[in-house]
Amino acid sequence: MILPSPIASSLLKATCMTMSNVDSTSSLLLKSNEYIVNFALDHNTPFLAQGSLFLVQKFDHIGTIIITFSLWLVSQIN
Repeated sequence: MILPSPIASSLLKATCMTMSNVDSTSSLLLKSNEYIVNFALDHNTPFLAQGSLFLVQKFDHIGTIIITFSLWLVSQIN
């Protein structure tokens, strides 16, 4: 164990709160992405769709890191 359980618990609570905020922000991002991709395809500008999807992918990777950190924190609690 690297972290004492009380510290790991506090960090886990904060991380879960962050994940819930990220989740609501993600839904806005995904809806915006839908509009951008539709616009890009309708106006023959696929590079806009590609850039928007790339941005969504980057946010998805950040979410994966937060979840992985949360799982590690849980492993620190006895």
